[in-house]
Amino acid sequence: SGGQSLDPLQMYSLLAHGAKTNLYEMAAVKGQKNDEYWRALQLGLPTPTPQKNFVFDKLLVYMQAAGVDINKSGYNIQLLPATAETILKLSKGEL
Repeated sequence: SGGQSLDPLQMYSLLAHGAKTNLYEMAAVKGQKNDEYWRALQLGLPTPTPQKNFVFDKLLVYMQAAGVDINKSGYNIQLLPATAETILKLSKGEL
């Protein structure tokens, strides 16, 4: 009963053994309330893709507010200092 969590040592050992898919499943499917996914799994239907992780998106927004320019390309994320042009684009011209 109750939620279970991994300690850092368990997480690092799973990463070292190439279990990235298991870690993703733990965070994206089992770690969130996802009634549609479990209903489809019980009925033997194709499972829907998991929803985007709200916490990760919130982290990216906080980083942008702190002056970090975030460039996402596929699975890669590049973090750079925000330039004046980037800040003006985010602020819509008003500071």
